[in-house]
Amino acid sequence: IALILRELNVADRHFDIDVEARIPAAMGLGGSAAIAVAIIRAFDLRLGLGLDNRAVDALAFQCEKLAHGTPSGIDNNLATYGEPVLYTRSTATRTKPLQLQEVPPLVIATSGQRGMTKEMVAGVRRRHARNSALYDTLFNEIDELSVAGSVALRERQYAELGSMMNVCQGFLNALEVSTPELETMIHIARANGALGAKLTGAGGGGSIVALCLEHGDKVANALKQA
Repeated sequence: IALILRELNVADRHFDIDVEARIPAAMGLGGSAAIAVAIIRAFDLRLGLGLDNRAVDALAFQCEKLAHGTPSGIDNNLATYGEPVLYTRSTATRTKPLQLQEVPPLVIATSGQRGMTKEMVAGVRRRHARNSALYDTLFNEIDELSVAGSVALRERQYAELGSMMNVCQGFLNALEVSTPELETMIHIARANGALGAKLTGAGGGGSIVALCLEHGDKVANALKQA
């Protein structure tokens, strides 16, 4: 908040900021970026600053650096523009917005364990430094799945997308960012009819997302009971 006030040149004025967040914190769902974007937009509306999406996104990205150290930029992109994108770190900007025919049939479940992005990213970086060839192979495979998955998502090829989610989760487990609790939740989702399930966010806790074409209620109830 101090950063936002300073960047908007209103640090010398007095404001009360009340935040009512429905997105749980540190659960891999982009809560910090959503709050940053919401506060920036609130000041924009209140003060008539005329900020465009690019300006909102850039300032929210600065906030994400405070929260996560070396963020990808994905969360502030999504919170700002409100549409799915195929993202690449190499350009550090939005790339290829995806035009979907419908909202995909998803069930999202939180583990209750806080996942700290900064710690998880640092851990992967250390392991990559020790075995860069192996980790580069894993990264490349995940990249390929992301591109193919975006096509399946756009074309509503949910069976194929679910399979890709499952394979991607295997790679994420190999990167050591999954947890026993997340693996249990993923197993429950798949056992109750999810086409695919994987962790979301940086891992180390947080949440899973399950693709449930026909059994969303069954999957959600099974996760609640567990």
